[in-house]
Order: sequence, then C-alpha cells, then structure tokens
Amino acid sequence: MASSKGLGPVILIFSCLSVLFFCSTAYAKSPYIGNLSVINSAKGLSINATLINGFTRKVAEAVQSGAPITIQYDIELKKRNAVLADENIVKRVIQRAVVYNSLKKQYKLSNILGTNKKTVALKKIKDVRNKMVQLRDIHIIPTKYLKPNEEYYIRVKGEMVAKSFWFPFNYILFFVDFLNFDTDWAESTSIVVNQFPVSEKPLESDQTQEEP
Repeated sequence: MASSKGLGPVILIFSCLSVLFFCSTAYAKSPYIGNLSVINSAKGLSINATLINGFTRKVAEAVQSGAPITIQYDIELKKRNAVLADENIVKRVIQRAVVYNSLKKQYKLSNILGTNKKTVALKKIKDVRNKMVQLRDIHIIPTKYLKPNEEYYIRVKGEMVAKSFWFPFNYILFFVDFLNFDTDWAESTSIVVNQFPVSEKPLESDQTQEEP
C-alpha cells in the first residue's frame, strides 16, 4: 500500500501542472465561429464557416494522448420579426468526433449529420484539425420553402467536449476539462430570397454526401 508521503510529491506536481495549464488557456484567444458565408444555389441555401482558435496545440496533444474529442455545431435558420421573437425555421446539429488509435497509429474521425454518419481514418493530426474545424457547403434548406420578401438569417455556434479516460488515465488526462468550450453565436447578414443572387457554382456536397 502506497504511503501518503509518497503521494505528496505526485499530487503537488499535478497541481502545479493544472495551475500552469489553466493560466495558459485563460490568456489564450477564445474560440469563435468565423468566415461565415451563405451561398444560394440551385439546391437552396448552404453555408461555409470555420471554427477559429478551437483546435489548438493543447487539443492536438490531448487527442494524441488518447482523449476522445467531439465538436458539435448548432446551425439555425431564423426569420426576423419586427414585434415578436424571431422565428426558428430550421435547426441542424453536426457532430464531429475523433479518437486516436495508438496501435494502428491513426485517427478515427466520425462525422454525424442528423441520422447520417461517416467515419474515416487519418494519419496526420493536421488533416484531423482541418476536418474538425471546417464547415463546407452545409445544406440548410431549399429556397422554395422561404417567403420571397421575408428577411432571414443563419447563425452558428460551436461546442467542444473533451472526455478523459477511466482510472488511472483520468488522473493523467484530468486537464482535458479545461479544453471544453462553448462559442457565442455567429450571425450571417440578412437574407431576402428574391434579392439574393443564385450562385452558378454547384454545391460540392450536401447533407447526404458530405465527407467529415
């Protein structure tokens, strides 16, 4: 049985590491949704967006240590109302999860859009980061379901959840809780369908085809 004296230095080391990690993340730039753009194509409205300052070096180190990481994107299409609260038209949830397999030396990345799920294996953490933070050609709604003269807008937010392992790895990876975050909503400019030019470029992917 280990003595309490022997555990003292270990607890002190982990305490110091947690304080240093907390201080470094406290002064880091907060994650946010940027580069939000709306495209009007023959298939309808779609968006592009990027999670900025979300997949940091600390996140990459946690993934490489074996911590499962999930990023969830909430996307809402809303109609502006002058008197009442803005009306929710469409709500979509996209989840992207990654876990590292140390035996195969590869990252398993799952992309979940509603009931659709696709999984790919990646070798480089750089590729994992790009897949996790980029939203590209995400289909929202066909414009035929929108009223021509009404004013709409799309907003997006991101949330990261990092999970530690069971004993004894939860003590080694206890710092992952500091990686969890929830961004503010990023809002697009106003959308009026009959004033929104249609892009001639077809969508590269949609809800049923998008790769993670």
